[in-house]
Amino acid sequence: MTTPDNDSNSKIDLIQKYFFDATRDSMFGYWGALLTVNGILISVFVAVAILQSGYQTIISAILLCSLVSSFLLIRNYGELLQSFRFQGGLLDNLFKGVHPLSDQDMQRNIKEAEEKHQRIITRERVAVKLVLVEGVLIALLLA
Repeated sequence: MTTPDNDSNSKIDLIQKYFFDATRDSMFGYWGALLTVNGILISVFVAVAILQSGYQTIISAILLCSLVSSFLLIRNYGELLQSFRFQGGLLDNLFKGVHPLSDQDMQRNIKEAEEKHQRIITRERVAVKLVLVEGVLIALLLA
C-alpha cells in the first residue's frame, strides 16, 4: 500500500527521470546535429579543395574548424558515457545495499562531476563558435 508520501516521492522520481531523459536526449540531438553539419562541411570542402586550387587557405580553415569542432563534440560524448557508466555502477551498488563511497569520496566525486560538466559546456560552446566561424568562412568563399 502506498502512502501519500511514497506516492508523491514516486511522482517526483518520475518527474526527475523525465527531465533527466529529456536533457540527455536533447544534448545528444544537439551534438548529433552539430556533428552532422561538420561532416557535411568536411565532405563538401574536401571535394571543393580537390576541384578548386585557388581557395586553399579558406578551405583549409573550414576543414580545420570542422575537424576540431567534431573532435570536441565526440569528446563530450565520451566523457558523458564515462559519467553514465560510473553513475550506473554506483546505483547498482546502492540497489544491492552496498554504499561504496565515504562522505569525503562523495564530495570529491561531486567536485569532479562539476568540473566535467564545465569542460563539456566549454567544449560545446567552442564547437558552436567554430561552426559559426565556418559559416563566415563559407560566406567569404561564396562572396
